[in-house]
Amino acid sequence: MASRQLLPVRNGAVSGTLANVAFSLIIVVGIVWIIYVGKELLQPLVIAALIAFILTPLIRKLRSVGVWRTPSILMSVALALGLIAALSWVIARQITQLASELPRYESNLRTKVRALSGSPFASGALERASGTLRELQDEISKQPSHTGPGII
Repeated sequence: MASRQLLPVRNGAVSGTLANVAFSLIIVVGIVWIIYVGKELLQPLVIAALIAFILTPLIRKLRSVGVWRTPSILMSVALALGLIAALSWVIARQITQLASELPRYESNLRTKVRALSGSPFASGALERASGTLRELQDEISKQPSHTGPGII
């Protein structure tokens, strides 16, 4: 049998490896801390960068057609804001329609809740749903308080 000769490990090499790991860990913790502390500043910057990446192909297409840079950027931003406004309007309309039609579904919902109330698995889900409905009712019943100066 051939005997293996292990290379001698120097204490300096082991401590150097531990120092590298500790230094890397300190760097990672520092980066995470900076991100956590600066989230109020970093979140809008990240959102702006994502929107820029999304709008860049449209801006390039407009530029290739011959539209100058500023008008192409303004048209792209206006289109994006229009799409966001349209999507918000559709969602608000759907929520309003659901809220107005909810009383018509009340008897159907009561029947289904009674059918599910006997099941041990559904009891937790029903409790969470009823808690959520109570929270929503509390939010709806709150009156917004505007204490600012009025328009004269």
